[in-house]
Amino acid sequence: MLGVVTAMETFCGQAYGARKYQMVGVVLQRALAISLAYCAGALLLWTRGTYLLVRMGQDPQIAAAAGAFTLALGPALVLDAADQCCRRYLSAQSVVQPLMVVTLLATLLTPLFLYVFVFRYKMGLLGAAVAWDLTQAASLPPSKCTWGGWTREAFEGWTQYITMAVPSMVMICE
Repeated sequence: MLGVVTAMETFCGQAYGARKYQMVGVVLQRALAISLAYCAGALLLWTRGTYLLVRMGQDPQIAAAAGAFTLALGPALVLDAADQCCRRYLSAQSVVQPLMVVTLLATLLTPLFLYVFVFRYKMGLLGAAVAWDLTQAASLPPSKCTWGGWTREAFEGWTQYITMAVPSMVMICE
């Protein structure tokens, strides 16, 4: 996910530096749309996780547990996509205090979520996934939407954005 959103740093920085503030919002929308499309592909693959692990020779019980855990992390993937986009959107505008506050909040809440869902409710591995989903929800930085709603421009310029994002994805995956 990180590789997909790193292109935002370049495009948001350029737009903000050029005082094209509305364009910063368009870049956010574009990044959200591309990131959610990426999430859809990843989630589709995750639905076949158990099957793929068994086909690769993994023990069926372990594959089933890993597959269930991965599926339970689906909301966290989508929330992380939104979180990463919002963080870069705010950072490009030098708005860092909300990022610091939500990072601190999420850090403090994570052990509590883990305790409650893994031990208190005895959900085990699934509880760990639910705790991570909630941590990702708590990590979303608060911000006003300053772009005035979705615009068609968000669905244009994908080639340029993806051309910038793919090398970042490759570098991060190495």
